[in-house]
Amino acid sequence: MDNYKLQISPGITIQLRKPKIKESRYELAIGEEVVGTIVLPKMFGTLAYVSSAKQEWSLERKGFWKSSIILRKKGEETDLLKITVGKMSRRLLSFTSPKGEVYDLMREGFWGKSWIWTKNNMLLMRLHMKDGMKRSGEVTILNNDPMDAILMLAGTYALILKNRDEAASAVAVTAAVG
Repeated sequence: MDNYKLQISPGITIQLRKPKIKESRYELAIGEEVVGTIVLPKMFGTLAYVSSAKQEWSLERKGFWKSSIILRKKGEETDLLKITVGKMSRRLLSFTSPKGEVYDLMREGFWGKSWIWTKNNMLLMRLHMKDGMKRSGEVTILNNDPMDAILMLAGTYALILKNRDEAASAVAVTAAVG
């Protein structure tokens, strides 16, 4: 597998921003420097084009009961990584690297505003949601890892979809009750 490492030191916080409210385009930036992007071309689709450090991939959530997120190089059909999406638990994402290392994205605390990436139970990264990640959030690198870029992009992508799904469910329930 390619090296997906960000050239960022531990302790650095990356800001998630959505430059235009009506577009499904997100930027991950340190100050004014954009270190990653997430673009969802269709309003209700799950395909996203993500980039970091001059590398581009696609992420797409597939499946209903046992859903997963598939990582591919942009424009290619070969799966590079399959990330399992958790249901009804603290664990949102999980995958095992080709070297056998286990990565998990888990809710931190009761309310779930912060999420943490771990590798073999070692804390790597914290993602903090602001306004449900509709417009902003932040990612803090706690320990470097060769998969930093993918962890940042896949975690942020999963939280954006989770927020969007929860908002759609709330609207459906409100419409049904009202």
